[in-house]
Amino acid sequence: MHDGLSFVGRRNTIAELTGRLDQALSGRGSLVLVAGEAGIGKTTLVEHFAAVAGERDVRVLWGGCWPGQGQSPYWPFVQVLRSCVADWGWDRVSGSVGGDARYLSRLLPEREADPGGEDESTRFRLFDTLTRVLVGRAAEEPLVVVLEDLHWADVGSLRYLEFLGHQLRQAGLLVIGTYRDVDAEDPALTERLPQLRRFGPRLDITGLDRDEVGLLMRSITATRPDADLVTRVHRSSGGNPLFAAEVARLLGAGGSGEDIPAAVEHVIDRRLALLGPDEVALLSTAAVLGAEFDQVELADLANLAVTDVRGLLSESLRRRVLVAGDGGRFRFLHALLRDALYRRLDLAGRESLHRRAGEVILARSTDQGAVASRVAHHFSRGNGPRQAVEYDVLAGKHAMRSLAFEDAVRHFARAAEIVAQGEGPQRCEILMSLALARWRAGNGKLAAQTYQEAFDLAKAIGDVRALGLAALGCCVRDELWANEPKLIANLECALDALEDKDPALRARLLARLSRELVLVPGTEARRSVLVAEAEQVARAVDDPAALAEVLGTMHNAHWTPDNARDRLRTAVEIMELGRRAGD
Repeated sequence: MHDGLSFVGRRNTIAELTGRLDQALSGRGSLVLVAGEAGIGKTTLVEHFAAVAGERDVRVLWGGCWPGQGQSPYWPFVQVLRSCVADWGWDRVSGSVGGDARYLSRLLPEREADPGGEDESTRFRLFDTLTRVLVGRAAEEPLVVVLEDLHWADVGSLRYLEFLGHQLRQAGLLVIGTYRDVDAEDPALTERLPQLRRFGPRLDITGLDRDEVGLLMRSITATRPDADLVTRVHRSSGGNPLFAAEVARLLGAGGSGEDIPAAVEHVIDRRLALLGPDEVALLSTAAVLGAEFDQVELADLANLAVTDVRGLLSESLRRRVLVAGDGGRFRFLHALLRDALYRRLDLAGRESLHRRAGEVILARSTDQGAVASRVAHHFSRGNGPRQAVEYDVLAGKHAMRSLAFEDAVRHFARAAEIVAQGEGPQRCEILMSLALARWRAGNGKLAAQTYQEAFDLAKAIGDVRALGLAALGCCVRDELWANEPKLIANLECALDALEDKDPALRARLLARLSRELVLVPGTEARRSVLVAEAEQVARAVDDPAALAEVLGTMHNAHWTPDNARDRLRTAVEIMELGRRAGD
């Protein structure tokens, strides 16, 4: 409940948060997780605490997660970083981290820079750079970061939160995260909770007691409620503030205290019945856009003028179904309100609106990559498979550039699932992207399996270049000791099919085959021939990256204590090639 009601109860929890703030101000930060069911008052609690902290001249930065699968990578931290830039200015933020500011362009695409590669080491630099910004900001002025609705967080954001947690004990920074401890939409948070709880306490928010429910009802109705009514509301709600507040609003609107709804969903339905049918229909349309929406997008989606949208939503704002934000944005007072409105749409209506929403977002965007995740989400919900595949692939590529490898896996996997087996070339390309994303995300075993699937498909459709790339990808785990005959067979098959059509790729395959044969008895002479041909072919093409890969593979495959000088010369040449290739 974000509607400025009198704050009741939670004294012990506020005292715990205040104590954690005191520790942060003395240089010992922590991560506090605030958990509870929907409507229990997690946001109200942290908003009240933020007001308390503000009275002590503590700056509070907010970041929230987006329900569904349409949010941008690292979305809560994008919001936090943008607040830092708004407060400090870009020159000051970038100056605090020097040349590493270029990594922040992964989170802020509006800041053009060359952020380097798309691998785990680059992601580490991004995490480290963002942490230096936040810790540096906290060193100059007291700082609290609030992250709401972590049950909707993307995996990348949770991984960064864990990274940040390790730095908090030596930093004057307090981080507070809220989440629902039941009905989480994604197991990602559940899997990472044990690690996150190492960095501070979990505060479990439970229902208000009977007297607190009475105080809450009184603050809404401006009258003292009957004691028996308070008892019945407390018993029915279990002390859930959202439920109790909604009952109080119904009573304030002339409802009877004799008929208390049995569940919060029912009381929300009764509250919506107080609105006109045109307004409820518009709110249901808005629910398709999410828990927060832009008035211009809603106007386009509903085929209305923006002024008409504002007029229709005026009663919803008055009755606190919606809350106005900045820049013409609105949000539902609670996700349960949005869910109730979304459920009022039949399946055909939902699908039609989701397809239309995807088109509206695209029409208003100047950067399709930045909105691809939202667009893919709407097209997938709207039963638009062709468009969903197109924008899932685009969103996956955008996630890779943002170093959100887990998000990329989700998008590429959904695209691969949609694409029919008969669409061979497109499916093969998606599988290759999915395999790379899985490798970057740290799942080498599953990446190798996906590369093998792409290899088999490339062989079936006769795509020799994809066949060669997939054969190399199958070796992604780089476990020389495994000596897998399947990998050797793949490389030999790819070389036979490729012939001399792609010299750079052929050189890479030859070098890799020599490496895979290291533990195969009696292959010394063959490996020498492969190495010589690989180097000869690689040097004949103007491709520094391919030559560097070939030399690196040869260096690792033919390591002995007796050839240290040769290996040193090779390493120096690889460094020079990397410089020439900009890698």
